[in-house]
Amino acid sequence: MDLMLILPIVAVLVIGCAALVVLGLRSQGEVISIEERLAAFAENPTSLEEIELSLPFRQRVLGRSFSNWVPSSGGSCRTRILRNFVRT
Repeated sequence: MDLMLILPIVAVLVIGCAALVVLGLRSQGEVISIEERLAAFAENPTSLEEIELSLPFRQRVLGRSFSNWVPSSGGSCRTRILRNFVRT
């Protein structure tokens, strides 16, 4: 490829990476110690139902359904492939 085409692409990638690093370091907020988190949890314990309901619908319902469906469909697919292989 032409060097004049590659050079701007590389420059944009380097600048973009540097911007992401700066934003990542800048967004680090106050660090909360484990003792503070445990104390907050002891004051207001959260039930399992509240934790599950705080998850987004996609992760709570669709993700679990999909993760249960994928292994079962993969197993039946492998079985069909092996049956076809044995027949031929």
